[in-house]
Amino acid sequence: MPVSRESAVTHVSYEELDYKLRSLAEQIRMREKVTAIWPKHESDYVSASLLAHFLKVPLRIDGLTYSYYSGPGIEVSLVKKNSWTEHYNDSTKYFIDEVMVDEQNNFQKVTLPWQKP
Repeated sequence: MPVSRESAVTHVSYEELDYKLRSLAEQIRMREKVTAIWPKHESDYVSASLLAHFLKVPLRIDGLTYSYYSGPGIEVSLVKKNSWTEHYNDSTKYFIDEVMVDEQNNFQKVTLPWQKP
């Protein structure tokens, strides 16, 4: 399911997350040989572990840096943030969904299944 543009928060189900991470793994596998994945933030460990599992690689600090959202120093993300100005966009190589970031740095947030209230 693509990220909705009408709400401030989108909830992702376990099934959707599974599909997105498998798609991301396939995208990476087709373009380069990856030896490891490394989560950028503590909150990225669960989805990074699943991605590493689908790629059949370990979690290791010398791997591609993963975070749920794109940002500086992040090579792989599920959601790429696109700024209102090209100056603030990053160079994330692999991603599945995109969201727009406005001038006040507001963008649609995504809630993972275990974060849902």
